[in-house]
Amino acid sequence: MQGLQIGMQAILDASSVTEEPDDAGPQSRLTKTQQSEVLQAIERQTVALSHCYRACMAAFKETTKATGHEYKFVKASKEARLLMGDLGSVAGGALHKYSNIEVDGGHVVAGNMEGQFAKDFF
Repeated sequence: MQGLQIGMQAILDASSVTEEPDDAGPQSRLTKTQQSEVLQAIERQTVALSHCYRACMAAFKETTKATGHEYKFVKASKEARLLMGDLGSVAGGALHKYSNIEVDGGHVVAGNMEGQFAKDFF
């Protein structure tokens, strides 16, 4: 972003210099070639920034989707207390997958659990 601002400022400076008398010196002016190069650089940066923007927006869209975990081969025996899921509310809900869960006398909560209930449960 800073590169875009610098390039734009160089163009503005160059256009204001061209209206001044010729005694300003050759180093204070941008030639037409230099102006063209600055414009091309700005265009390339604009393209790069738009790619970055699209990538970020795609990532943000994924974060709004439901999340979750997969639980496999879990065994709760005797007096075990087990929570498989999330504590509190999960925005968008959470999708959990459970397979090969074995409970032999233990207490298992699968899914989401509110904080107060979890405190009492454990």
